[in-house]
Amino acid sequence: MIVEELKLLPSSKAAKDYLNNQNDMLSFFDYNIHQPTVFQQRLSDLQGQPYDRDALSKALLSYQKRFVFHDKAAQQVEKLKDPRSVVVIGGQQAGLLTGPLYTIYKAVTIVLLAREQERALGVPVVPVFWIAGEDHDLDEINAVPIEKNGRWRLHRIEEKRKRIASEAGLNKETLAKWLATVFRSLPETEHTLPLYERVKTLAGRSNTYTDFFAELLLYLFRDEGLVVFDSGDPSFRTLEKSCFHMLIQKTKNVQGSFAHQVKKLEQAGYGRPIITEETNAHLFYVEEGIRYRIDYTGENYELNGKNQTFSREELLEHLTLHPERFSNNVVTRPVMQDALFPVLAFVAGPGEISYWATLKRVFHECGMKMSPVVPRISATCVPSAVQKWFAEKQYSYEKAIAHGLEKEKEGWLEEQTPWPIDQVVEEAITQIRHSHKPIKDLAEQIGETPGKLANKNWSIIESQLRFMERRMKRHVRERFEHELSKFDEAERWLKPNGLLQERHDHVIQLLNIVGDDFIPRLISMNINKMGVHYLVKL
Repeated sequence: MIVEELKLLPSSKAAKDYLNNQNDMLSFFDYNIHQPTVFQQRLSDLQGQPYDRDALSKALLSYQKRFVFHDKAAQQVEKLKDPRSVVVIGGQQAGLLTGPLYTIYKAVTIVLLAREQERALGVPVVPVFWIAGEDHDLDEINAVPIEKNGRWRLHRIEEKRKRIASEAGLNKETLAKWLATVFRSLPETEHTLPLYERVKTLAGRSNTYTDFFAELLLYLFRDEGLVVFDSGDPSFRTLEKSCFHMLIQKTKNVQGSFAHQVKKLEQAGYGRPIITEETNAHLFYVEEGIRYRIDYTGENYELNGKNQTFSREELLEHLTLHPERFSNNVVTRPVMQDALFPVLAFVAGPGEISYWATLKRVFHECGMKMSPVVPRISATCVPSAVQKWFAEKQYSYEKAIAHGLEKEKEGWLEEQTPWPIDQVVEEAITQIRHSHKPIKDLAEQIGETPGKLANKNWSIIESQLRFMERRMKRHVRERFEHELSKFDEAERWLKPNGLLQERHDHVIQLLNIVGDDFIPRLISMNINKMGVHYLVKL
């Protein structure tokens, strides 16, 4: 594999300004990641902060051991017992086959940054991947795109109930059939069968979405020591209890701090990355696997969508007895993360940078500083056939990734076509419309019915000419079908379904081409430069 650097900034104004060191955006954060001493400063700020390292290490070690490829991760967990140790952390929902490629790139960034800062700071730095298992929107995670006859469609595992990912049971037979369909959609290579057998085995051991996600992520990063943490797993709720207690006690202030920061961000021209009601307490209550949003009106706490009300004392009593019933939302999850872990840095995607910009005052209200937010790497992978074709055409990868290849495709076809189809058809329509006008005018003079008939008559004539235009163009396209298919294949890799590859494709598509050592090879290339889009030539 060869890696090249492209200049391709995110489309989000917030993420773009953050990468470009713009003060308007950086003012919403506690640390400037462009400063060379930012991690030394953060490490200093973390010294003396109270963390229950023994309990955290014990819970994490127990969780890692549930999965096959846990050895290196378990070794990393042991480092957390060292009072000097810190973590680099980031997370994602538990998507099938680990979801879109940006999940993998986020994990790669976490591993690389942890290694880099362990060397630079001289303290243990543990890479941690936070699985958002308490998320309940299974429609966002229970499908992957597969290609059939040149068309993309979502291949989904249907779910009847809106349960959280950590508790949503996976039917083994349904999952096995789903997996077989995914692999049948891939081109067969020397890696296909062994990869299928491995993934099928890991799927067979998994009872929930988060189980399958963790099994696969630990397999892919088996040599890297990536530690996984499921925020929806009941075994971690006891550790989280004190933070939930604080968030319930400070509900009104958290609501106000968040609303204030959102307003400031909007006034600065960055929009509203999180839109919610003012009554949102930014916590959930889980009952029978279903999450209910907790609202706070200034007097009582109410479960949104369920006719149930608590006083603050009653809610705190429920927390004492059943901490596993509580979970965070997008606003309080970062606070929980930094309360549990000594976070040296948080690795974020473009969207996360936007919503973390709303959280500074929330962190301060909870007695914390926001951890430094480090953008994840961004990348596009291309196979050798596409590389060769691109070199022949001398097209720009930046333009193709940003805008697709439709313009180049149509321009090339126009150059190959000696027949002026558009010009001739348009001239014919103009001439015939001119000749038809006296008929139309006469018909309208005779009466309303002949007038309508004349208009319909012209529509039929024009539609027949357009039909002829389409058929001629189709015939020309068929003549150049082989070369046009190369444009389609290149776009399928560089801009699938009009999206960035990292937001569409999943990692199994790449492993099927290069083998299951793709992640270690990628990590060995140290692709962790901010503001760069990497082109990975497979």
